[in-house]
Amino acid sequence: MCWPAHRSWTRIAVPADLRETVQAFWYVHVPAGDGWETKLPGGSFQLVVNLDRDRFTARDGFGGGRFAAGGAALAGALALPVLLDRSERRRVFGISLRPAAGGVIAGGACPQAAAVPLIDLGEVWGTEGRLLRERLLDLPGPAEMADHVAQVLRHRGRAHLDPAAIALAARAAGRLGRGMRVTAVADSLGVSTSTLTRLLRRELGLTPKVHQRVARFQRVLTTVGAGPDTGRAVGSDWAAIAAACGYYDQSHLIHEFTALAGMRPGHYLPSHADGPHHAVLPKNAARVARA
Repeated sequence: MCWPAHRSWTRIAVPADLRETVQAFWYVHVPAGDGWETKLPGGSFQLVVNLDRDRFTARDGFGGGRFAAGGAALAGALALPVLLDRSERRRVFGISLRPAAGGVIAGGACPQAAAVPLIDLGEVWGTEGRLLRERLLDLPGPAEMADHVAQVLRHRGRAHLDPAAIALAARAAGRLGRGMRVTAVADSLGVSTSTLTRLLRRELGLTPKVHQRVARFQRVLTTVGAGPDTGRAVGSDWAAIAAACGYYDQSHLIHEFTALAGMRPGHYLPSHADGPHHAVLPKNAARVARA
């Protein structure tokens, strides 16, 4: 297998029949280097395969537990930051699901996904999950890997996909993301709040209120994310961003940002320009990563 010698982030086109559930197929190659970075809440499930080492590890971004999985893992819909070891993530293939399609990967309800950042794919898919990494390593490149995973998802979708539930969860996620109250969303969809909560726990891995917080936080990241060389995040007008993204005021934004990112907004800087959910670890947090 021939890999590029420079850092690259490749997005592979999603087949038309999977676009309702899959947001992106991607492959990232990071140059050699150690250190940690922060993975911020993204609000959706990911399937990740480590093509360099047969393991993934992560730490609670607030200095708590350590999590580990094999080289193919399910990454949960995070509601808290986690720290990732860059040295073991140099070549990674992954897929990102749309916010209402967690059950396609998880095989139905997967309550663990909301509680921990990594779950070994073998625990979710059995033998098929344990063998996925080996099968991808036998393929010539990211495009062929995407084709193989697409076939697996089609097979699993026939067994686990509930189109009506996904459509309902997608509508709920969209309305919550626009700031509708949970009770109003439930009423508009003709379901009880308890039914809505069970549905979103299964399909998103988050409760409605937590999903709403994360969706609002994502709007902030999209607004300020500009890559590591611009410094835009540090100089951002946080009062204007707070108003634009649905916070009461700048103080409310700072409180919520710190709770969800483990850092104040002025310390946020994306670790690369390809996405706002990976951030440079603040210097005062480095001791947590080394612990």
